[in-house]
Amino acid sequence: MILDKMDPAVIAAYSPEFQKAFAAISALTPDTPLGKFEIDGDRIYGNVMEYDAVLPEAEKLEAHRKYVDIQAVIAGVERMAWANIDGLETVDAYNDEKDVAFVRTPSVGVSHIELVPGLFAVFYPEDGQDPSAECTGRQIEKGGC
Repeated sequence: MILDKMDPAVIAAYSPEFQKAFAAISALTPDTPLGKFEIDGDRIYGNVMEYDAVLPEAEKLEAHRKYVDIQAVIAGVERMAWANIDGLETVDAYNDEKDVAFVRTPSVGVSHIELVPGLFAVFYPEDGQDPSAECTGRQIEKGGC
C-alpha cells in the first residue's frame, strides 16, 4: 500500500500506466458524472462514486488480484482501513468477473489512513482494504493497471 500526494514530482516516478491513471484522477472535479469510465480500454479504468459510510470498523476487507486499486478523494474526507491479507480468513471467495475477494478484518494489524483531496492511495493484490470505513462527501475510486 502506498499513500502519497498528487504532485507532479511524485507522479513522475511511476510507470506510464500509473501516470495515465493519475492524469485522469487529476482531471476529476465534483461535477464529474458518477460511473465507470475508460482511461486505456480494459487495462486502466476509473469509477466515480458518491457515498456516505459510517462503519468505524469493517468486518471484512476487499482485495483485488488483476488490478491495482488507486483511490483518491474529490471532495470530503475518507477514512480507510488497511491490512495485509496473508493468512486472513476468506469471507467471500474471489469473484473473477468483479476482481474482488473479501477477507475477515483481523483484530490486530489494521492501519487506518485518511484521504483528502490531493492525496492518493495505491492498493496492491496483497492489500486488504475497506475504502468506505468512514467518509463524508464525494469520492473517486480508481481501479486499473
